[in-house]
Amino acid sequence: MAGGVMDAVLEVSEDGGELLALDGSLRPAAVGAALALIADHNDDGGRGGDVAARLLAADGLLAPGGVRLRDPATGSVIPPSCCFGLESWREWAALAEREEPAWLGHGPVPVLEFDGDLVRVSDGRASVVLEVGKVPDLLYDVQSQLIGFLARVEEWGGPELARVLDAEFHVTRA
Repeated sequence: MAGGVMDAVLEVSEDGGELLALDGSLRPAAVGAALALIADHNDDGGRGGDVAARLLAADGLLAPGGVRLRDPATGSVIPPSCCFGLESWREWAALAEREEPAWLGHGPVPVLEFDGDLVRVSDGRASVVLEVGKVPDLLYDVQSQLIGFLARVEEWGGPELARVLDAEFHVTRA
């Protein structure tokens, strides 16, 4: 039985082992920390300074993290692969067409096995089975999580910052 879930997450540790779910439940301090992490990830000049200003000035934002796959029934979790960040979350839509996304990152690269109406995603440590027909709904859930996160971003840093992150991470528009 397939029962996989998709979550929008941000890597908050350098080894990728600690993930922060990005949704509307984040408190202001967690929103600020998440935005600082995104700003630091995109700023070759170093850390520090006004986080909102750094994000507004950045071009082509990337965010460590992306889509985490998990199966609540088995406890299996597949974290996002390296270099397949939050900006790439919509690439998972290819699964609905029974196709592999053009790029799934590396370290480790998820392996996809299609079997009828199911796709098994494995990373060498865990496997999560998704129903192909439910992938659009799962991605809608990811989008809803990100819209909730953007609402917290707007409260934290204003509507322009939320608009920029929306555009950079393709939340409300592909």
